Amino acid sequence: MKARGAKVLPIAFPGTDSSKAASMVSAAIRAHPDLTGVYVTHSAAAQGASAAIKQVGKQGKIKLIAFDADPQQIVDLKRGVYDALVVQEPYQMGYLSVKLAGQLARGQVKASQVKESQLLPFFVVTRKNVSDPKVKQYFYKASC
Repeated sequence: MKARGAKVLPIAFPGTDSSKAASMVSAAIRAHPDLTGVYVTHSAAAQGASAAIKQVGKQGKIKLIAFDADPQQIVDLKRGVYDALVVQEPYQMGYLSVKLAGQLARGQVKASQVKESQLLPFFVVTRKNVSDPKVKQYFYKASC
């Protein structure tokens, strides 16, 4: 559901190139000065999108929502660069992937039996709940 009068502008996927994402978002802002929101699907694209929004001085004016929760995204959420982050359970994602790879390697599971996708629980993190321990446990770690 989109807000009344809101435009949806599809932008090509920048891959994992944050510079390309910054260029794409900057171009979209220049082409559409009334742009009010940006959503990106992963942390590399989010770094570029946030840089573009900050560069043109539209932090707080252009709503930014991103997927992932790397350390810089959490800092930027607290600073008001992001309005929300969609965070999944990175431990479960990695655990289930490695478990499945092992099962496939041992012949315990056939490739034809593997589901194309598996939905993991997710949370929407905002400045209001960013310090909640139930949410913080899903933030990506800078180091292990």
